[in-house]
Amino acid sequence: MKISGLIYKNRKIILINIAIIGLIFLLPYYIFEGKLFIGGDDTRLYYIFPKEWIKNIAFFSWFNFSSVGLSDEKTRLIALLGTLFYISSPILLAIELSSFLYVVWLIGLLPLISYLFIKFLKTGDLKYVLLAVIFSTVFSLALISVPWILGYLISLLSGLIASVFIYSKKDILIFLRKTFIFFGILALSQSFWFLSFVLNFVISDESSFSTAILSESAINSFIPTVLSTAIGNIIFPLLNLFHRQIAFDFNWNLGNLFLNFYDKTFLLNLFFPCILFYGITHSKKILNHSERKLFAILIVTFLSSLFFFTVNIGFLKSFFLLFGHIPGFVMFANFWSKFDLAYVLLYSIVITTSLIIVNRHVKNTISLLLINGVFFFLTILNFLPVKDLVNTPVWTTKNIYSNIIVPKEYTDFMTDVKNKVNSTSNVLSLPLNIASYSFIKGENPNDVFIGTSPVKLFTGINDFSGDLSFTSNSWDNLNLYIQKRDYIKLNQFLERHNINYVFNVKDIPDELKKSYLFNIEALALQDSKLLKAITSRKVVVSSESNYELYSAKNKSTLFISRNIQFQKISPVKYKLYFKNLKSPQNLIFL
Repeated sequence: MKISGLIYKNRKIILINIAIIGLIFLLPYYIFEGKLFIGGDDTRLYYIFPKEWIKNIAFFSWFNFSSVGLSDEKTRLIALLGTLFYISSPILLAIELSSFLYVVWLIGLLPLISYLFIKFLKTGDLKYVLLAVIFSTVFSLALISVPWILGYLISLLSGLIASVFIYSKKDILIFLRKTFIFFGILALSQSFWFLSFVLNFVISDESSFSTAILSESAINSFIPTVLSTAIGNIIFPLLNLFHRQIAFDFNWNLGNLFLNFYDKTFLLNLFFPCILFYGITHSKKILNHSERKLFAILIVTFLSSLFFFTVNIGFLKSFFLLFGHIPGFVMFANFWSKFDLAYVLLYSIVITTSLIIVNRHVKNTISLLLINGVFFFLTILNFLPVKDLVNTPVWTTKNIYSNIIVPKEYTDFMTDVKNKVNSTSNVLSLPLNIASYSFIKGENPNDVFIGTSPVKLFTGINDFSGDLSFTSNSWDNLNLYIQKRDYIKLNQFLERHNINYVFNVKDIPDELKKSYLFNIEALALQDSKLLKAITSRKVVVSSESNYELYSAKNKSTLFISRNIQFQKISPVKYKLYFKNLKSPQNLIFL
């Protein structure tokens, strides 16, 4: 009878897991309704054009490309509830899922690595380190999301400090030794991108990531950026909801969801902090000595993440602003998007533990079914508006959506560009925007790809398409030359940046041109007069004339030297041929 009962339980567990996996696979069909959302900072084109991506990806450079298990049978259902709480959190839906940054991979990767780390701490078995290495390597493309990873580690730091006062010196030394082994091996396995990231800080130039976050302008903008968004409170995060005030102050579509849905379920969501409070107040009575110590550290870590995700907590706001003087911390200026993943993950762990305490303390079966049922119901209820969150117009527009099928006109045009343009040249994409985006209109005039320029993806050729394509000084100079119509200096600027071609997009919808993505005054100056002043002739025109490629008026070469010829082998390898060198001379790389 015991054997048959065990088999029944195992079959039930397998069926539950199969059902969950099936629902996860069906989830995109529910959310996206078969459409492709391929815009954003990460250029989701990578997902549907993998061949072009693999051919042009630069593995050597990190910036060119980021469940809590419980073995007790009685807590398996609670673990599933906690996992559901995590992956369906409206906080993650508001930022990661709707933006589709690389960090979306971290939603699954960070808990997995954390779980394997805990298993290694408990057993010392190196197979868990190997599994961490394998999964981190498979999803290493997600690790461009360094700020989110560091945000998670910073939140954990407070728990590490708290453990010093809870555990013995011997336990701490064992923990540190195993931590060094686990993360040391993991770091070595990721050295192909990790070393490039570190070198950005050791050997920096004007265009490096380190310069971007260590520059005086970045440091000066930290405080104003934080203050402009440090307007939330701990109430909504504790309800497992995003900061309400930020959504309204910046006119996000999320604000409408609060008005139409979350404001109406506000009181129901008080159930979550009640479970948390119950777990904290009854932990001493319900948990054993070892469990209490772990739970105390979890609470400290969770509170730390709540502070970083909220910032606006009395005098602690000033404390956070002081962190802006720490080199590199300016990457967390948008704290609400950099610490949200850490906060939701830690909240899910703490509330899962609290739910376990509730289930241990409450003996009445009907009461337990009711509590767990309400937890499940509210978690699903909060998830329901996800379709309305994703299927919304581009910010500051009413009719422009970022779901398209890339038109054949564009892909054919990119093929022609690839065949006719030397891959060592750069391209200037017009009109310039406030990011580094490209705009590709779909068959429906209101459907537009809005995301990181895919020119390099399709052609292997680098293009400059907006503010974030340049260093701040270069962008300021470029704007100045355009504003003053100083085409002599503008052409010299293009020559210095090895820009030999100009890519002109003609079918951007007028409503999009009036959106936050463009400076209207600067856009007006990017007219036919500008195009004529910086180009010499048309090189390629698309089938319906919506895309044009021109040759720049002043052409340059990648290497400036009288005695050199070169051959490009790969993005980081060239063969150089020198001749008639009779004395030392400078070799200038553009």
